[in-house]
Amino acid sequence: DPFELQYPTEVEEWLEDSQCKTIRFNTFGTMLALAGTDGRCSILDFDTRSILRYLEGHTATVTSVSWSKNGSYLLSTGTEGRCFFWDLITGEPKHELGIPAGQTPLGVMHPRNSYLAAICVQTQAPFLCDFKGSAARRVPLNLHYRPNDVAEYTRLGKFTYNTLAFDRSGKRLFLGSTKGHLVIYHIRKRVVEVVHQINNSTIRHLRFSRRGTDLLVNSGDRSDQSPEEVLEALAQTGPTLTFIHKYQDQVNRVQWNECCFTCDGEHVIGGSAHKAEHNIYVWDKNATNLEKMLTGPKEQLQDLTWHPFRPVAVSVSVFGNIYIWGAKHREDWRNWNAFAPDFKELEENVEYIEREDEFDLVVDDQ
Repeated sequence: DPFELQYPTEVEEWLEDSQCKTIRFNTFGTMLALAGTDGRCSILDFDTRSILRYLEGHTATVTSVSWSKNGSYLLSTGTEGRCFFWDLITGEPKHELGIPAGQTPLGVMHPRNSYLAAICVQTQAPFLCDFKGSAARRVPLNLHYRPNDVAEYTRLGKFTYNTLAFDRSGKRLFLGSTKGHLVIYHIRKRVVEVVHQINNSTIRHLRFSRRGTDLLVNSGDRSDQSPEEVLEALAQTGPTLTFIHKYQDQVNRVQWNECCFTCDGEHVIGGSAHKAEHNIYVWDKNATNLEKMLTGPKEQLQDLTWHPFRPVAVSVSVFGNIYIWGAKHREDWRNWNAFAPDFKELEENVEYIEREDEFDLVVDDQ
């Protein structure tokens, strides 16, 4: 329906899970991965709202989950220093990888290769990991090398990287540092193509639109006494970045715990980090005006994800409650004309006056 809203307007349903911390949809939007502070991961059937599989292996908080392209595997990272590559058919880990403990690691699956992932840990350089063989194989990123050997780029390996994301083609890996640097790394050529400094603050999230033409950057500028975080959209054409818009709350100067695009890529979503609010901001991507603010319960928003094909969002609060946001359904009365030509819509209650013989019983003569 071209007249239907492409973003939700209210909470349709909520699920209770006191330990839930992070959530992610699979590629098809049929299943939702839940992970929490107790180290357990769950696979939820989004249509029936039932748990399909429990994945038990982590002993501490799970910091990230990521689906493979084919939906058969799930990557999870935990603060205890382990990374699991789960086979969802058997419910057992296909591979286990050791990473530094006590950090907040992030793992992202390749958009086209279901056995390749990128892992980011703050205390060491990010790396690729190939899970296809009998053992997981690490592939380090050559962040020190650049064509023409420009001395400025030899310091790239010294950056502390906080987040990363593949572009839609999977040819390039985008990395965000704690000093506001956005680094574009070509995987096959093994070279750094672009280094763009957005500001001097940590880049917290990198989110691509479904088409892969727009990149959303959530960075925190803490130079002021009252810090604010802005969402900056950059158009990605090859290795060249062009700044387009900045999205922020001009009144409350709130920070953002999560950001993403809608399924059609026409709206930008920001989840507020206010401790006593569960608000989701919806901006028009091109006009940059705030179209809607979705107000939830008095619980801080912890994570937010968007359905890949429908105007549906799912958010998680600090209490582990999972909220499913959907668009309010409005039935078009004009469709009823096809069944009853004399049908008309009523603006208010009207008392019906029956005909004198309307309900008389007619008996056929034998």
